[in-house]
Amino acid sequence: MNEIKKYIKIIIGTLLISLGFNIFIVPSKLIPSGMLGLTSLLSFNYGFNNAALLLIINVWTLWLIYMLYDSNKLKEYLLPSILLPIFIYITSFIKINITNSIEELLIAISGSFIMGVGYSILYKEGFKTGAINILEDIYNDLAKKNIKTISRGLDIILILITLKIYGLEHTIYSIIVILIIRYMTTKAKIGISDSKAFYIITTKEKEIKKYLLEELNYDLTTFDAEGGFTKKKKQIIMSVISSKDYFKVKEGINLIDPKAFISVTDNYEVINENVEINED
Repeated sequence: MNEIKKYIKIIIGTLLISLGFNIFIVPSKLIPSGMLGLTSLLSFNYGFNNAALLLIINVWTLWLIYMLYDSNKLKEYLLPSILLPIFIYITSFIKINITNSIEELLIAISGSFIMGVGYSILYKEGFKTGAINILEDIYNDLAKKNIKTISRGLDIILILITLKIYGLEHTIYSIIVILIIRYMTTKAKIGISDSKAFYIITTKEKEIKKYLLEELNYDLTTFDAEGGFTKKKKQIIMSVISSKDYFKVKEGINLIDPKAFISVTDNYEVINENVEINED
């Protein structure tokens, strides 16, 4: 039953992305984030079929995952990567003329919100949507990092090309689309709470403690634990950090110790007058 619910959510998520894209984004020639933004530029300016181009790119990157990883890794991408271009093709036949009756700002917000909801549903179920996620995961594994270099770089390139082709006003609306989609997917990944509790097991305790205390100015607590299987004594570093610093903390720890064990939970309230979580 849980598997059926998961597949239903994948279908709903990819369908929402497709509807938001074809009903709002495409008629106004706005540029969303990621690989869908790249295929949109090629479609708008050179007449490529958006769905077919996205399917070709996704299949190629799925083949890379198949060659480099096992079948379990492939499952994270397979269904959304195939369904998304199919639904984009099907929903492209829905013709609703909204460009003459709705302000472009409202179109940008509405389209990106619907797409953001779709992406959020997929990410909450542990699935990713295709080529850009695949390339980023491969890069991070090879570089032993956990950063968003490729997706952020692609978005910057898309914005610059949009500025050159369509002008400033159109670019601003496209930036709004990108930011809303990114904001909603980020909230889906890290939750809605204002702070996170990090639990860290590492062989480089001094370096990580120094990073948290001196560079980020976060207090921390250490406590002893015992491995359930190995029975080895270990120390756990616990620190409550602002959600805005989530990626900074995670990436910083991974740079110090790529093999560190990190567990992150939502933290809805800190009751300690001596500890202040910086939200500015």
